[in-house]
Amino acid sequence: MQKHQCVTICKVQSMFISVALFAYL
Repeated sequence: MQKHQCVTICKVQSMFISVALFAYL
């Protein structure tokens, strides 16, 4: 459960960073 939650957070964080970089550019 915790491992799955960590993976979900990592995915969301990675996607958020990609969106932030795209918006910054």
